[in-house]
Amino acid sequence: MTRRFLTALALLALTAAVSAGLVHAQGQPGAERPPYRIDLHAGWSLISFPGDPVDGTPENVMGDSQVEVVWAHQGHQWKAAVRAADGSWRTATGLTTILGGWGYWVYTPAATTIETALSPDTPRPSPEGCGWQLMGIWDAEQQPAGTKVDADDYFAGVGWREAYGFLSEANLWTKVVTGTDGTVEVGRGYWVRVTLGGWHAVDSSGTFCPFDRAEGLTW
Repeated sequence: MTRRFLTALALLALTAAVSAGLVHAQGQPGAERPPYRIDLHAGWSLISFPGDPVDGTPENVMGDSQVEVVWAHQGHQWKAAVRAADGSWRTATGLTTILGGWGYWVYTPAATTIETALSPDTPRPSPEGCGWQLMGIWDAEQQPAGTKVDADDYFAGVGWREAYGFLSEANLWTKVVTGTDGTVEVGRGYWVRVTLGGWHAVDSSGTFCPFDRAEGLTW
């Protein structure tokens, strides 16, 4: 064999070893992941993140995107963060941290992309009692936005009745009803009517969710 041929073989072996090492590292717990990406159309979008952002401040999560306003409904209260003209974020209305598994209304004047690093070890959030909840899609694998998940499987144990999502690209509300083989998508947020639940079976007063006599459901 010539020296040139042996050198080529050595380079191929080295390349294969490096590639294998990278693939192995990407599959290890705690390995650094690429930033999570959500593409937005102009206007209002109802989104969520499948895990907690590493830095959950609105300034960091929204980063260089053109998002100007973020609304959340947590603790049965509306909270907001607004980008000021100088680029800083005003959080006096209470939204200081963006979390995985919750829904968020965001506004952007033009199509843009959110890219933010997510923690690989995020616990699944529980609904905050009974009634309508602005929830997101938590996903341990943090699959790409748009990945479809069976709604009944995802909300199993929550006692959910129905969920509404919003397609900003079509300016259209979508409805998913329990027991109909409907799907929800990673990266989107949903208004979910929570009735009973394995995640959280009591309301904010510490009592079990009440039943409606006609349906056996809470409203």
